[in-house]
Amino acid sequence: MLPVGRATEDMCLTAGQTEAAFGDIYSIASRATFDVKTTEAPHYRRYAIQHALEAPSAGRAPQPTSRERFAGIGDGRGFVFISHHGDIQPSGFLPLSVGNVGEQKLLDVYRNHPIMQRLRKPQTFDGKCGVCEYSVICGGSRARAYAASGNAFGRDVSCEYIPATQARTLHATG
Repeated sequence: MLPVGRATEDMCLTAGQTEAAFGDIYSIASRATFDVKTTEAPHYRRYAIQHALEAPSAGRAPQPTSRERFAGIGDGRGFVFISHHGDIQPSGFLPLSVGNVGEQKLLDVYRNHPIMQRLRKPQTFDGKCGVCEYSVICGGSRARAYAASGNAFGRDVSCEYIPATQARTLHATG
């Protein structure tokens, strides 16, 4: 999904493979006696909500099962990373420095840096992530968008979901 450490881009799953993996994860989460969380796959939240609403399980439904309970925490949205050099980053997977704790107050950077502020406004993201009806609970992987395009606010290339607004346009023109 996102190459880190010694991984390379050719080791990444395609969007279709990611969606299939979500099916496996959702199946496990439906039966597990513990909560299942993904670290760098915020679009699993969208998948879980869609499937919980489409066919509520007779067993334990993955938690949470509604948009209200699945607020989502992501890069710069309830999370911040400090590197070993003191660099402040929206996450450990997004190598985008927005300050340094040796020079600035962490809380000031988190609250006021333009990048951190925009990360909390997924409706301002570029491409399909910005128009997706699941943007508030998902927002896509900002790290993956950055790795793929150099734009932390671009679309998450591992998500195959087509937002309703784009689906209507494709259906009307197709």
